[in-house]
Amino acid sequence: MQDSQTTPRMLTLMEAAGILRVGRPTMTRWLLSGAIASTRTTDGPRGQFRISETAIADFIARREAASLTESCRCTRKGCRR
Repeated sequence: MQDSQTTPRMLTLMEAAGILRVGRPTMTRWLLSGAIASTRTTDGPRGQFRISETAIADFIARREAASLTESCRCTRKGCRR
């Protein structure tokens, strides 16, 4: 039995994609590029991805931080985004 306080839940590729609201190809691209930390099981010939809830939370936090530091590219006068 796992202690949910110390061990993050491991998600399948499609569960993680659902949380991030992206499709399978985008999720696979992020996992293969290392943008989201994952592990691979030894099930089947190619294995299956497993992503921890912590890795998803870290990815979301990094994306939010990056969007806050980007400067606005619009040409509206006085834009403060």
